[in-house]
Amino acid sequence: MALDKKRHRSHRIKVADLSHSVGKHTCPALIGEFPQLAAEYPIVFVKSEQGGEQGGELRSVAMLGVKPGRNLFWQNNRWQGAYIPSALRAHPFAMVAIEGQEGQFAICIDESSPSMAGDRERGESLFDKNGEQTEYLSNISNFLLELRMQTSLSNEFARYLDEKGLLEEQVVLVKLPGGMDHRLTGVFRVNERAVNRLPDQEFLALRKRGYLSAIYAHLGSLRQVNNLSRLYGQLSQTEGYANASGGGRG
Repeated sequence: MALDKKRHRSHRIKVADLSHSVGKHTCPALIGEFPQLAAEYPIVFVKSEQGGEQGGELRSVAMLGVKPGRNLFWQNNRWQGAYIPSALRAHPFAMVAIEGQEGQFAICIDESSPSMAGDRERGESLFDKNGEQTEYLSNISNFLLELRMQTSLSNEFARYLDEKGLLEEQVVLVKLPGGMDHRLTGVFRVNERAVNRLPDQEFLALRKRGYLSAIYAHLGSLRQVNNLSRLYGQLSQTEGYANASGGGRG
C-alpha cells in the first residue's frame, strides 16, 4: 500500500519489533554492510527465485537459520545479535518504482505487519498534525534510497563474480545438537584459489572496484556457521525446535 498522509496520518510504527522476520532463514546481504554482517552471519550467494528451474541470478544473502521457515536470530521476542541487517530494518516499508514514471518512486507500507502499533501501543508517528512528514519518516525515506542503491551495487558485485567464474557451489554442513549434521545445498561461495590465480590486471580490477574487502569479509563470515549451530541449540532448549537432520536449500 502506497503511503498516504490521509490514510496513514494516525499510524505508528514499533521500530524495535522484528517479529516479522521469524519465518525468514535468509535475508539480503548488502555489500556496504559485509564487514558488520561477517561478525555474526554467514554470507553466501544463492540464486534468486526468478528464472524458472535453472534459477535466477546469484544474490548475496545473510544466513539467519539452517532450515526454511525459521530465523534463529529471533528468539524470546528479541534479536539474538548485535547488528541487524538493513533489509530487515526497512520493514514495514519498501520503495517501489511508480509505473509509467521513470525514475520516480513511492514509499509503500505493509499494513498487516506486526510492526504496526495498535491503539494503545507506543510507536513512531509518520505524519504530524499538519500532515507533514515526521523526522522519523524523513529518515526512513533517506534510508530506503540508500537501501535501493546498495541493492543495485550488491547485485552488480554478485554478477561480476559469477561472470568471472569466481563462485563455486558448495554444501554447507551445520552441526546440530546431538552430533548430527544438517546439509545446506544450493549455496555458492567465492573460490579463493580462483581469485589468487587471476591475472594481475583482473586482480587489480577487483581492488579498484572495492570488491576485495567484500570478498574477504564474505570468506571470513563462513565460520559463523558455528553461530547458527549455537543458536539452533539454544532454540531447541527454549522452544523445543525440531532437531531433525537432513538437507535443505539455502
